Amino acid sequence: MTTALNGERVIVVGAGIAGTACAFRLQQAGADVLLLERGPRVGGRMSTVVKNGYRIDRGAILLLSTYTEMLQLIADADLNDHVVAKEQLVGIVREGVPHRFHPGLADLQHTKLFAPQTKQLLASMVGEIIQMGDKFQWSNLALAADLDVESALDYAARRLNQEAIDFFGEPMAGWGAFAPLKDQSVLNLFVSAKGCFTESGLFTFADGLSFLPEALAKTVTTEVDATVTQVEDTGFGVRVTWDRPGECERQEDASYCVISTLADSATDLYPQMPDAICEDLGRVRYTSTIAASIGTTVIPEETADYIATSPTEYPGLSFYAMDHLKAPGRAPDGHGLITTYWMDDWAKERLDSDDKTISEDVVRYASRLMPEIADHIDMVHLTRWPQALPVRGPGGYKDLARFSKNTDTLHRVALAGDYCTAAGTNNALCSGENAARRILDKHTSLTT
Repeated sequence: MTTALNGERVIVVGAGIAGTACAFRLQQAGADVLLLERGPRVGGRMSTVVKNGYRIDRGAILLLSTYTEMLQLIADADLNDHVVAKEQLVGIVREGVPHRFHPGLADLQHTKLFAPQTKQLLASMVGEIIQMGDKFQWSNLALAADLDVESALDYAARRLNQEAIDFFGEPMAGWGAFAPLKDQSVLNLFVSAKGCFTESGLFTFADGLSFLPEALAKTVTTEVDATVTQVEDTGFGVRVTWDRPGECERQEDASYCVISTLADSATDLYPQMPDAICEDLGRVRYTSTIAASIGTTVIPEETADYIATSPTEYPGLSFYAMDHLKAPGRAPDGHGLITTYWMDDWAKERLDSDDKTISEDVVRYASRLMPEIADHIDMVHLTRWPQALPVRGPGGYKDLARFSKNTDTLHRVALAGDYCTAAGTNNALCSGENAARRILDKHTSLTT
């Protein structure tokens, strides 16, 4: 980016990865940035906590080496020395046995998870995806809207078989959005399949995933526990009203504002939002999940980085992540750390349940796959996410394409968040960078 903003003040509301990426890019372009976060810490769903010596990523769990936009941002922020990279080993459970493979078509041919006919069907699907070319861009999945013509389940029923649906389609659907195939657009299945069958590794940070948004937030003026109550376009700029417990209400004037919150919060904060955009945001549906992290006093035998499950065998469970394998220091010496993620329906039924009840359920499930941990549970940490990920059903990406065009009509306000593209950490980051570009383009047009 250029330094064309030349000291213009920009306020970014929300300090998840979308907001912090946006703030960083804006200050790169010469803006004077104020970043306002409602919570006590930055990071949002990309945050980390430490409990009993365990370093727990509360939301986002996996960063892929194919996240080129995130890796470029890390390089631009001079943070490469903090990256911990490793190979990726995936597991899918069938009849209680994890079948492990490295992402890519080569390992698909050797796994015993699928029959030869199923392998051929999956390879044919991947070939079809490859022929679609560059439409699958993390930064703008609206480019593939013309392919959004049916549900993922309808496509799978036509092109795959039941084995592929049960032990590939549904596990990938749960892993990507905590929702079954029937509730998702076919594009979500394509994106998951491309990710699973593209050779890639993993990366993280030694201090946890929160390191990245925290490092980005340090490049600008950041206020936490700062609740924004209104954003107003004054015609010559914006006025942002916010407060903090125990302090007087404040009003900040700026040239531009980026609202990087959940979709429903964006409409509440900005009463001048055009009706068409309000309607688009009103269609955004979020799935819920519960992230249950289990600390163990033994190291589990499982070697895969994460293990997806089928609803035919593990109803309610999305996948396990073996967090102690991410990087040294994620668990005390000789201990393990496993995080289980739960499907939308299962989570919604239990969001208000007490910790003890939920913990007993998740330990019982984890012990089915890894019986060696059953008598060695050290702690369980629960994170409830009532609005975890935006999920788009059939036709949802056509809605997204219309929404993207409608947001071009905004004057001094831009929007960011993974609802602006598709669920995922890298997608959210891309939306923040896109919002920064919109502000820069808008400023260039106004000043010329």
